[in-house]
Amino acid sequence: MGLFDKLFGSKKGKQEIKPEENIESRIEKNTEIEENIDEKKTDEVKNEDVKITDEKEWLLNILKNRVSELKLEVNCDGEKLIIPEIDASIKAALKDKTQQGTDVLVRINFLIENKEFGEEGIFESFAGIGKNNDLEEAVNSCIDIFIKSVLNVVIDALKDNHNPVLDLETNKKGIARTWHTYVGALQSQGSESLAESGNNHYYNLLKEQIVKRLNNKRFYWIKVLVTRQINGEVMYQCLLNNKPYLEAERVLDEYMKQLPAGNGNMIEMQYIIIRQSDKSYNENRQKDIEHENFMKECAEYAISVFANYGPEDSVEGLVNKIAEYTKDVNVAWEFFWFIPAIYCRTALYGVNYTDTVIMVLPDDRRIFGKLYDYETYVIAVDVVLKKLQENQSQKEIEKILLLSDEYKALQKMVKEGSNLQDLKLVPMFLMAPANYTVSD
Repeated sequence: MGLFDKLFGSKKGKQEIKPEENIESRIEKNTEIEENIDEKKTDEVKNEDVKITDEKEWLLNILKNRVSELKLEVNCDGEKLIIPEIDASIKAALKDKTQQGTDVLVRINFLIENKEFGEEGIFESFAGIGKNNDLEEAVNSCIDIFIKSVLNVVIDALKDNHNPVLDLETNKKGIARTWHTYVGALQSQGSESLAESGNNHYYNLLKEQIVKRLNNKRFYWIKVLVTRQINGEVMYQCLLNNKPYLEAERVLDEYMKQLPAGNGNMIEMQYIIIRQSDKSYNENRQKDIEHENFMKECAEYAISVFANYGPEDSVEGLVNKIAEYTKDVNVAWEFFWFIPAIYCRTALYGVNYTDTVIMVLPDDRRIFGKLYDYETYVIAVDVVLKKLQENQSQKEIEKILLLSDEYKALQKMVKEGSNLQDLKLVPMFLMAPANYTVSD
């Protein structure tokens, strides 16, 4: 298990809310693509004279030709395509190639990178079929849906070709921001449409939730995927910057329950990109940097408090001490919940940690989310790792670990004879006190 998996939750073997790999595999099943791999025929192509000596180069050349049709200058350095006009690059990798009778099925992973997308970039994966073992047809099928569903709207966003009618306004912590919205073309397969009112239907449906998640990033991208099987079962998925977007999925769930019964398979997918306007981004960039630096200082201070607490210190006392520094009791509580958990995830290997968080409010309401939904958690991960790299004392680490409910539960199970590899943790429960403020 890698460090990222330990900190943010491993995706392997999870039975959590609609993981991407489960949806895609079920969609492929719906379209009657059965996995029956014949390895001896995997590399066959329609034209036997075609010799693919460098698969990556061959794939990139096809992709370059297709992207060039968009009237963009496209270069290739052997590893990726480079599009100077939008300061972006595209990586593509052929991940699966299998036989389905006389047809070939391929899956291609795409990654669009731009410095303002952050380290993650925009990731997507598509499958395509080539009849009569035509590998190039299968590849072009993947590229076609990639361009139509993802790349076109990315280009619009990077060129800032926006419709002012779709602009959004936010004001958080006294900082006003303007956001431009780009709604990609709705991609559909099947005989009937699930979206009721045009190309902007899913955007209008999710707009309220989207506004809540706009913070200080330059770009946010949302993927919406819904499918209905021939038996009437409906599935859905929503991602925000490549990660599960649970609030939006709940909106989709309520919407899907109201749909009339259908008579056939149906798949719809759409990308929506939100870009912070040049004016508000440039005006607020220094404030954003100062805020991030302050949050890191707060995390460092919280670690020092946890590393030096004594038997006379209560939980409330520790949190109040941190709140005096942060001037924000919510931040203090979140550091108390998350920092010991991060130490636990770096100290104990082999555990399939969950990334699901359930916050229980004093009135017994519950808020579901993911660890990376919390700015404090993301900030604390960087600060804790830096602290560990600086050879923090073992004594301090052990004291902080004892504040982690996960660590104490795991230690108890190990003492009872359980193996770490066999443990399945429940979601992380956060018991919010009365002075923790939750926005409606």
